[in-house]
Amino acid sequence: MSSRPVLVAALLLVAAGAAAPARADVVRLTSGGVVRGQVVSETRTEVVVRTASGTAVIPRREVEAIERDGTGPDDAVVALEAEYRRRLAAIDRSDAEARYALGLWLKARGAKALARREFEAAVALDPAHRFAREELGARGGAGRTAPGATPAGAALVAGPEVGAALSVVRAGGPAEALALAWRTLDALDVSARPALAAALHEVERDLRRELERAARRGRDLLARQGPEAARLRALERWRAERDEALAAVAAGQPAAAVERARAAWAQVDALQRRDLRPVLELEPEAAAAVRRALLSARARLAVLLAALDVRGLASDDPPPELPAPALALLAARAGDVAAADLGPWDAALVERLGWERVLAHNVAVVRSAPPAHRPTPDELEQVRLTNEHRLALGRPPLELDLRLVSAARGHADDMARLGFFDHASPVPGCESPHDRLARAGYAGAGGENIALGPDAARAAHEQWVGSPAHHRNLLDPAWRAVGVGRAGRLWTQCFGVESALDR
Repeated sequence: MSSRPVLVAALLLVAAGAAAPARADVVRLTSGGVVRGQVVSETRTEVVVRTASGTAVIPRREVEAIERDGTGPDDAVVALEAEYRRRLAAIDRSDAEARYALGLWLKARGAKALARREFEAAVALDPAHRFAREELGARGGAGRTAPGATPAGAALVAGPEVGAALSVVRAGGPAEALALAWRTLDALDVSARPALAAALHEVERDLRRELERAARRGRDLLARQGPEAARLRALERWRAERDEALAAVAAGQPAAAVERARAAWAQVDALQRRDLRPVLELEPEAAAAVRRALLSARARLAVLLAALDVRGLASDDPPPELPAPALALLAARAGDVAAADLGPWDAALVERLGWERVLAHNVAVVRSAPPAHRPTPDELEQVRLTNEHRLALGRPPLELDLRLVSAARGHADDMARLGFFDHASPVPGCESPHDRLARAGYAGAGGENIALGPDAARAAHEQWVGSPAHHRNLLDPAWRAVGVGRAGRLWTQCFGVESALDR
């Protein structure tokens, strides 16, 4: 969409007499920019830098590298080992699932020796941990016992077949293997039944302890500060302001309503970031592993309890409950969708994790893009501002698509080179936005915003937000992807309906 009045924005940045320290840390951003100052704290989710003009809180996903005191990047191996030690100190070392998840984190970063150490620790704590055993190269399925481990109850009931059957009952496995194991146990002589019952109850106690550890870990992910009622009030206030702002945008009079929605979102955003920190500290693969372990422990205990009940050996104690919100959050962090009956705040957190997945995808696109196709810092800043604005008004963030970047750059370059400012182009094959998207290899439907005048990304963004038609286009819920191109004082913003994450 075009706006005939051309707004020229002049921006003047004034430094109030403050100078950066002679020696300073340098935080290099994925956008290509840098922040200089003193890094005062680092977490998995954010980096806090004290600069000459104040304190900057930078989301971790936007940090490419940190150079200390201008001396260049830290040695990667030293940094990885330091982070490993920090993570190891933060977990319960007697928790097999925690050690396994840490092993996956190390494996993803190429630290094979350290990863193997953690997988071995997981197996030592839980000899039937099938996933850790598979990482160590164990074969034969869930019914095989790790080297050096004694199956529960094997000492009470003689015979290798009985020991193997008890291992299958404990570790779970295919229905055929479980049926064979129970047939083996049911065929024991009557004189061995008391010892078998004791062995099976030992297996039950082990599985209950495993499930309780897993449930405790799930509850840890839900540990929150402050009352739930305060969160719900903040959420309800933002949703009301958001709905009013969207109605104002549709009517072409959004300014005051949008600012109120942005202010309400800032509070919700801060609360969500704090509550999601334990989940976001898990890599997606580790989150999937934790959830898989939770569900596996619950399923194996349920199967055992049902089998014991049929044989008149069941206890009256209910199994430990797994918190449904934790399972849903872990699924969302892993990029999956899990049906769950959630309250409003937990449902909003699950939605937010989907948004965070898009933002992480955008960082990965920038890092993997060939230099010639990589968006410039200004273009990336425009994408960031667009997504920030969409989030504040309840719209999902947009995926960065290099094909849309190519189409947007091409049109901005053509307008600058040929001296026109319009969505219609005189360039053959690029006459319309649809033509330009198709030429860039984008087959889906799309849209376009253009601006002339602003030198800075924020000024161009505010120009679009100040134009009702452009603003509605920027917030269109149909859009799933975005690309921005700049040529001097000309900006083009291309939108599309295709999602790489859904493919």
